[in-house]
Amino acid sequence: MTALKRRGTLLGLLCLTALAACAASPGPARTQTVSAGQVCTTEKPMGSHMPVRVCRTREQIEAERKAATAALNQVRTTPSVSTEQQ
Repeated sequence: MTALKRRGTLLGLLCLTALAACAASPGPARTQTVSAGQVCTTEKPMGSHMPVRVCRTREQIEAERKAATAALNQVRTTPSVSTEQQ
């Protein structure tokens, strides 16, 4: 395996691992709906044991979900190594 192929494979695995870590939830988050259409959850950030209260609108939650799905799909469909003969 050439160095370029190894580098491309490693880069693809690192991207996939980073996205998986961002998508993984360390535990169940408590959800509470507050006024003005906001939904507040108690989340534990990666690398911390201290919970943080995060409030978002339903539109923001949906936009973040769509962005994460699009990023994951891009990594899945983008080849990590060039298929051209060099």
